Amino acid sequence: MSWVLILDDTRLIRDLKFIEKYELMEKVLVKSYDEFIAVLNQRGLPEMISFDMDLHPSHYRIGAKNHFMSLAGYEKCDIPTGLDCAKFLINYCQKNKLQLPVCYSHSQNPAGQRAIMQLINKYKEKET
Repeated sequence: MSWVLILDDTRLIRDLKFIEKYELMEKVLVKSYDEFIAVLNQRGLPEMISFDMDLHPSHYRIGAKNHFMSLAGYEKCDIPTGLDCAKFLINYCQKNKLQLPVCYSHSQNPAGQRAIMQLINKYKEKET
């Protein structure tokens, strides 16, 4: 069965409206970098992945200082973000010679959402 992977520390799957597009697929929700890696290593690539940026209370504090308009300060945090998960995904696909699945970012952090999608799109451009 096809499945989708959702990375989010606070939202529930039912809160994400775009998921209806994938309504017949199994949905797997992970809340952290470690869970994200574990699921990919256990199950392989899903049909789609949607990323949140901020996965820990410390991320929200850092983002709020910048009004969520830049990533300044995140580099000092040792708790991985959704951007770190996207980087892992790209390395995973390169290592295993796989194409990236469909990727979205549903993060409410504009700078984080932009950074995740820029990273994904830049890699996809190199794939083609």
